[in-house]
Amino acid sequence: MSDSELKVPNYSAQEIAKKAAEFRQRYWDKSSPIDILKICEMKLHIDFIPIPNLEALCRVTSLITSDWKYILIDQRQYVDEAYDSRTNFSVAHEIGHLALHREFHESLRIEGIEDIYKHYSRMSDVEYQTAERQAHAFAGRVLVPRSELMQFIQAMVKKHHGVPKDAKKQLVNKFGVSEDVILRRLQYEKIDFDTPELGL
Repeated sequence: MSDSELKVPNYSAQEIAKKAAEFRQRYWDKSSPIDILKICEMKLHIDFIPIPNLEALCRVTSLITSDWKYILIDQRQYVDEAYDSRTNFSVAHEIGHLALHREFHESLRIEGIEDIYKHYSRMSDVEYQTAERQAHAFAGRVLVPRSELMQFIQAMVKKHHGVPKDAKKQLVNKFGVSEDVILRRLQYEKIDFDTPELGL
């Protein structure tokens, strides 16, 4: 496939949500938080290669190789527990490329850190932004599935007779993601804690 033929599939939000749900059903039969690193290592047979200063050097925190064998990841993020929620999202994002962009990503022939810039140069800005946006959407739905999000919020509101002050913190702890991810998922699902109806 030539560079001019490289195209990211045009998935709808519903199609991405369906693929995320299928991924969870296949690889994780428990409630959240999902152990995405364990799935990678034990079920997908993907190994992690921590790279010192990857983010500073290459402006990425993680990158999956085109043979799907390795995820290169910023060393500090990988070893420091303070970054666990960020690591979960980074890894789920890379798995999004596996689930959504298999043929496209394989055509990039990424084998190691030296291929990161080649990776960028072989994609148009539109293709890159589309692939990243789709992988972000996939990651959010794998880590915070809609049905479980709604059920948890409903149970939380019922228990506290309203929205507790630490509602977002409870969601962060429940799903093992950052508050930014929770806020984006709430926004997408049109759940507003400032309205009595909560969009439920």
